[in-house]
Amino acid sequence: MTAKREQLPVLYADQPAQLALGPFVSRLTLGVVDEHSEDPVPVLSFSMPTIALLQMAKEIVQQIENPTFSKRVARTLAVTAERWASGEIQLDQPKIVVEAEPGKSAKTAPKRQGTPRRRLKATE
Repeated sequence: MTAKREQLPVLYADQPAQLALGPFVSRLTLGVVDEHSEDPVPVLSFSMPTIALLQMAKEIVQQIENPTFSKRVARTLAVTAERWASGEIQLDQPKIVVEAEPGKSAKTAPKRQGTPRRRLKATE
């Protein structure tokens, strides 16, 4: 059976809101920061095999530790800072962020800046 490739929906989240780890399946809930709430407001929850979640975490760390990724992020930040200092972009405009996935990287959609980070709440 051939899977038809379609454009997948993209959902923005500021940070993880909850993490439920089990021996076989785990659930990660992502949330957005709301000025009226102390904790992130959940916007998406997904479950996957715990082994796959662990592998994904390892791959994320590998991408972040990759010197090429660090250079690309530094270059993107420098260009954005130059554009902001020159008045070419304003603070309320979308920021360019670097997204990494195994074996690939790309510039993607806006990312909110200055959002407070909160610790994950482990649930059972």
